Amino acid sequence: MATAHAPDELQDVAAAQLGVVAIQFAVVLVAGWVAIKATVGGADFFAGDVGALVARGALGNLGDLITLITVGLCVGLFLRTRREVSGFPVLTGAAVLHVGAALGVACTELWGPWPPDLLPRGVTYASVWIAIFPLVMPTTFRRSVITSFLAAAMIPVGLALSVLLGPNEWPTTGVAAALVVPTFIIAALAIFPGSTLHRLREEAALARSIGSYTLTEKLGQGGMGEVWRASHQLLARPAAVKLVRQENLGTEEEAEAALTRFEREAQATATLVSPHTIQLFDFGRTREGDFYYVMELLDGVDLQALVTEHGPLPPERVVWLLEQACHSLEEAHRRGLVHRDIKPANLFACRYGLDADFVKVLDFGLVRRDQGAQDDVQLTAVGTVTGTAAYMAPERVDGLAGGAPVDIYALGCVAYWLLTGGLVFEADSAMKQLVMHARDTPDPPSRRSEFEVPDDLDALILRCLAKDPQERPGTAGVLRDELLALALPRPWTGERATRWWNRVFPPSNT
Repeated sequence: MATAHAPDELQDVAAAQLGVVAIQFAVVLVAGWVAIKATVGGADFFAGDVGALVARGALGNLGDLITLITVGLCVGLFLRTRREVSGFPVLTGAAVLHVGAALGVACTELWGPWPPDLLPRGVTYASVWIAIFPLVMPTTFRRSVITSFLAAAMIPVGLALSVLLGPNEWPTTGVAAALVVPTFIIAALAIFPGSTLHRLREEAALARSIGSYTLTEKLGQGGMGEVWRASHQLLARPAAVKLVRQENLGTEEEAEAALTRFEREAQATATLVSPHTIQLFDFGRTREGDFYYVMELLDGVDLQALVTEHGPLPPERVVWLLEQACHSLEEAHRRGLVHRDIKPANLFACRYGLDADFVKVLDFGLVRRDQGAQDDVQLTAVGTVTGTAAYMAPERVDGLAGGAPVDIYALGCVAYWLLTGGLVFEADSAMKQLVMHARDTPDPPSRRSEFEVPDDLDALILRCLAKDPQERPGTAGVLRDELLALALPRPWTGERATRWWNRVFPPSNT
């Protein structure tokens, strides 16, 4: 089945495929109905004695009507997809066919009249349909679970209808179990190969295109989505595409709130023009409501990985990196935007044109208007706190939204990490960490760093980590000015940065 992220032409192919499957099933169902009537009716069927068949309950019953409706459904799906496939709701159509056809088969197979001890046992024809359909029209794991078990439930439903409204009597418990249990086992077994095939098809579709971009390589994957290397179909410009899967975002309400938050991230980022803010090229939602945005592709490493892989940084380099992050945040704060999730993983050091150690601020995913703005949208549940515990300002721990000072506090935590390779407060749980940020006094970074940290840098970082927002540097611009005014024994320079990058990350010849 075409995925929620596939281009329109793949959706159209899936719709056409659904129509073909429907008409093929209709032909098989009619053939099966004829075979069963021949078995039940015996000589009367071959003699064409309709009156005798009706009198025996073998013809003209509710089971035949359900079979006819199922055939009509299949023919209708086929004709609809033959006429026009563009815009056809493939996922809904497939679910209806999966469940409806299972009921049609069950009624055709079980209506009888069968003596109770001669009811079909074990693998029914409906079980075969339930096993095959997820492989022919694969879908997501969650949807496959729902539709497969609903289809399996049509066996006991068909059996009950044949007893309550038809000619049969209730079978023994053993016969009923022999009918129902294998069907549910088959339904469960069919889920995994079907959803796996869906995922493989989805990745193949993504490898082709999304919007105007061709996706060529998966760069990373998280709990909610993926980041892909991509190129524009008409321009030579490389890009990175962040794709957020709706199915990974929880309930429908939670998914909608999260998707709105990601859309706001894209809109907020698009208004910022600082060279130290990630540049956004495009964003939107797929046909199924999943979200994606296209951003510049960077050649470098985030500061979390930088320290993890190469150790703490000397004070002069920390100052060099932080003042660039301040440039991005100062523009955001002047526009009334607060990042709220500043951390080393969201600060990216890279080669950028002729520059090295060039910082880009990423993921304005928790951005919100500063306090007092009229158009802020609250997207988190009441009583919850969004962000990263190790970098969260005390006022946010206490339940306040916080303004620009929360980003200043987080930058102090980032500076601490860069200098020491450790967190301001180490704890074995996020909750304990939050309490420590709200109540405890941090050690100066100079006590934990392997480098000699200048006293004025030590003091500036502790000011950023002040519990009272009023005691922190007033704005990101003020913090940047104070960083640039520090008297460092050996300042970090573009030449030093280039030498480091050429040594650690030799430039590619391509």
